[in-house]
Amino acid sequence: MNAPYQLMPPLSPVEMAELRASIEAHGVQVPIIVDEHGNTIDGHHRQKLAAELGIEYPREVREGLSDDEKRMLALTLNTKRRMLTPEQIREVIGKALHIAPERSDRHVAADLRVDHKTVASVRREQEDVGKLPHIEKRIDTQGRRQPATKPTAVSTPARKPSKPKAPPPVVERVVPPPELREPLAEFDAVVKAELDKLERVTYGKPAAYALRRVCNRLRAAVSELLRAAKAGV
Repeated sequence: MNAPYQLMPPLSPVEMAELRASIEAHGVQVPIIVDEHGNTIDGHHRQKLAAELGIEYPREVREGLSDDEKRMLALTLNTKRRMLTPEQIREVIGKALHIAPERSDRHVAADLRVDHKTVASVRREQEDVGKLPHIEKRIDTQGRRQPATKPTAVSTPARKPSKPKAPPPVVERVVPPPELREPLAEFDAVVKAELDKLERVTYGKPAAYALRRVCNRLRAAVSELLRAAKAGV
């Protein structure tokens, strides 16, 4: 079996056993992708197990691809299907960057369905140790060649400090006069009793707390009404 495009980490023994059982029960469901020369691009494990089990499998031929395009296709198809660890994902990203370093971080991330920040992190690591060249202009997801870094914004002159604002006026809390305290106390007692009943029914629900706030505002309004009535307004 030709495997020049087997770039993915091998399956674990558990994954291999599960794949074997699936092929035995249902056959090969996803076609094996090969190039015009018969080299396998995607499906190495399925192809190997099907051959061991004597099961025929569907094939799909992709013609006219360059070696780099075949390698990127192999990585793209596998990362969409495989459950990879964070370390394996970074390994795959590193391989993709070596295949196509001119692609932007977002372009590579879109191909592999990973976070572009992870791609940027792997790229920095590879560039720092000299394993990857620094590309000044990269190809974005729309095929445009863009600068790798955005130009630094021109700093604007600092604004003069504005005059400090005057502090807000102090609003004294209105205290009901003695002649209104008894009616308000009676009103408070009724509201508290009714709210206690409601809270026992709707314990832990936001509605009870919202209603208490409404009643507090109502209490303040009643206080003003009683004050006006006492004053003969």
